[in-house]
Amino acid sequence: MGFVRSAGSRFASVFQLPTVQRRWKQLLIAELAWKALSSVVFVPALGLLVHLTLWFAVYDVLTDFEIARFLLGPPGWICLFGLITLTLAIVALEQVAVQSLLAPASGERTALDALWLTIRRGRDVLGVTFRTTCPAIVASIPFLIAAWVTYRMFLSQFDINFYLSQRPPEFWTAAAIGVALATGLLAVEAWLLIRWSLAISVLLFEPVTRHEALTRSRELLHGRYSLVLARLAVWLALTWSLSTLVTTLVIGLGRIVIPGANASMAYLILVVATALVIWTAATACVAVAGSVLFSSLWYGVYTSLESAPRTDPFRGMQRRELPSWMPRQFPLRYATAVAAAAIAIASIQLLLAMAMIDVEHDVAVIAHRGASADAPENTLAAAREAIAQQADWIEIDVQETADGRVVVFHDSDFKKLAGVDLKIWNATMEDLKRIDIGRRFGESFVGEHVPTLREMLQLCRGKVQVIIELKDYGHGQRLARRMVDVVESLGMERQIAVMSLERSLVAEVRRLRPTWRTGLLLSAVAGNASTLDVDFLAANAGLATSSWVERTQAGGKMVYVWTVNDPATVSAMAGRNVDGIITDHPAMARDVLHRHAQLGLAARLLFQVAYWVGVEPELAPP
Repeated sequence: MGFVRSAGSRFASVFQLPTVQRRWKQLLIAELAWKALSSVVFVPALGLLVHLTLWFAVYDVLTDFEIARFLLGPPGWICLFGLITLTLAIVALEQVAVQSLLAPASGERTALDALWLTIRRGRDVLGVTFRTTCPAIVASIPFLIAAWVTYRMFLSQFDINFYLSQRPPEFWTAAAIGVALATGLLAVEAWLLIRWSLAISVLLFEPVTRHEALTRSRELLHGRYSLVLARLAVWLALTWSLSTLVTTLVIGLGRIVIPGANASMAYLILVVATALVIWTAATACVAVAGSVLFSSLWYGVYTSLESAPRTDPFRGMQRRELPSWMPRQFPLRYATAVAAAAIAIASIQLLLAMAMIDVEHDVAVIAHRGASADAPENTLAAAREAIAQQADWIEIDVQETADGRVVVFHDSDFKKLAGVDLKIWNATMEDLKRIDIGRRFGESFVGEHVPTLREMLQLCRGKVQVIIELKDYGHGQRLARRMVDVVESLGMERQIAVMSLERSLVAEVRRLRPTWRTGLLLSAVAGNASTLDVDFLAANAGLATSSWVERTQAGGKMVYVWTVNDPATVSAMAGRNVDGIITDHPAMARDVLHRHAQLGLAARLLFQVAYWVGVEPELAPP
């Protein structure tokens, strides 16, 4: 018991729990007000910074490779530097608000005083974070260069898909070096940030300049880094435990609620709305408690190294009272009213969400490189299997050979599929006829070769539509023009669509044939994707939130998602009204979509909520 009492006392001291308990109301108001202010002002400011940088760099929207190229140039460096600085400033200003209320000199100062103090000290805090960000970014440069050199030495000889799927010794060597570099970078960045972690406390409680605050922080923490790391570990363990507890309770509640899908709609809406409110409130409580404890941790570290703060953080500032309408206490009737209002709002949102669910919306099944789970990818066998599994579309990749033929192939070389060290742009059709890309998949596919685009389209004509993805590894000559010639020679203009990762290739197709359906493949986007000059977007499923899908479709674009290979995600994407699902398992996707179409509105809503909270329900047969 003595050990437990001692540990509890030490824990309370580390996180200043007596002071937190005494001033919890003001801390709660300040924390909630600050988070509201951040969401209304600072988060949009971060988005505005990105848009302004894109505008000055003469970009409208960036996708995938364009984002990487952007970040490697001066505009990207400026944008990244600004985002890191502003993000650190938001966290630091939050510490100003909380730590100022924990100081004994604050007396009866209110949350409004603390918020006004953050505004007054904003320029100083921004200066400190600016001086912190510069060395942190400079310190990362050697590690990034080493990572690039490692990639060039071990992972650049063959296509990256070979290394990811086959995992040769070079892959593990590169992975080990990557882990070492990541660990080293994390250690260096952590050391730099910890050295300056007390700068905000020093700036708040001592009459110093921004530069002096950083110097003073280094002096105070010299030789005491283990103390800070130990306390940070306690904070991380505590917040992780609370988050895990909340998640476990929500998933447990979901497993109880989901089986009630056949209950009345009013009952379901009420129960689901209540569960969502409980989850939101619990998550918010964890976030607020974690933020307050984080700030009190640094205040506790500072006061443990100094006898007491030297000055009043509110020095020279007039006292501000809370508005008359803001309650000084939180009686039960307030909490009940807030909970009832939250449940009502959540119920209305659920009703609106149900109204937006399009029961008649058809979702196309798109076979990824053919039925590539059941046959070698991008082969005629995979196309035949996709047709047998009743896919609406087959998605294929095309490239040019050394002798100018358009063939169906994804990787830059044959190492993954056949173990042959030959680049596609160095190969002739005679070379391709000698390479068996089916043997590794299974004995029943021995003899499968790389088909030409003409052979693939002839097989699919009149049976299934085809999405042609143009691949560009920097060796394309006349890929778009030659693809157009093949399609038109077969009279299949109305049975195909064309897409690519590269906007330049899509633009070339639109220039050659303005009436053809074109799309852009993307897994990340910066800017408004609905402004892109294409007919559809093939997006990573992680990008396709309900709001993103709705916004993109409102801009006149169809939305396909890739690569969806499990029933729960297929059902969730259908519930978000996507236009097509790209999958390696077309038969599975067709079956799930068929059963999903039999569900009522309430059941569809429950499946969306279940997917959101991490429960994977089974779709009953129709």
